Amino acid sequence: MLSEIRVILDLKWMTEIQKGIRRREGMNSLRNFFSGRYGNDHLNIALLLFAMILMFVFRFTPVWYLSYVAYVPLIFMVYRGFSRNYEKRRRENEVFLSGIRKLKFWAKDKQSKVNTAKAHAHDKEHKYYKCPACGAQLRVPSGKGKICITCPRCRKEFIKKT
Repeated sequence: MLSEIRVILDLKWMTEIQKGIRRREGMNSLRNFFSGRYGNDHLNIALLLFAMILMFVFRFTPVWYLSYVAYVPLIFMVYRGFSRNYEKRRRENEVFLSGIRKLKFWAKDKQSKVNTAKAHAHDKEHKYYKCPACGAQLRVPSGKGKICITCPRCRKEFIKKT
């Protein structure tokens, strides 16, 4: 009787071990499938966000079939993630990131121009001119009439009314 219980417990224990081995084999096969795949990068994340925005916008349009357009970036994102062509996906991501850098630089440049224009508008004691030769920004006192302005950068002289 005791030996029969021991055999039953051993069998249950063995089946648990076999289940664990099968589970591990399944994880290994999944790991093997994903090894060598490109995975996610900044462009994939941007595609996902773009698809979500499209889904949200098309949700409120009266034309229901436009919502299928939102699946195009998702399909492209999955294709890029499962791709084995690392070089091509890396180049696509670099092109995307260089475009983002240019956009950030452009926005920062526009913001700095707005900030300097606001500062110049509040400055009543000075006038601001650009040098015709080098484009440097020059500050001269206002209310002095016609004066000869010398650019400190290129030494070009020009006459302006303040």
